[in-house]
Amino acid sequence: MKVKLISFTKNPEAVVMAAIRQCYSSVGAADLKKKTDMETRKRLIAQVMASGHTSTPKHASFTFAVEGISRATEI
Repeated sequence: MKVKLISFTKNPEAVVMAAIRQCYSSVGAADLKKKTDMETRKRLIAQVMASGHTSTPKHASFTFAVEGISRATEI
């Protein structure tokens, strides 16, 4: 089997953080990517995930090309 990363979200934590701010904050779009330290990002992302709100992390994406295995295979 051969796996190659062909596309990804740069700075995924920052993108997810912007999505969280959009959902839970009254700040405007211009402020959504306001810098936050990594510790705060991790804490807030974990908080949102623990609450069951799994849509915000979906803003980060990773696309892989996978060869040498059936498409019917479940991982």
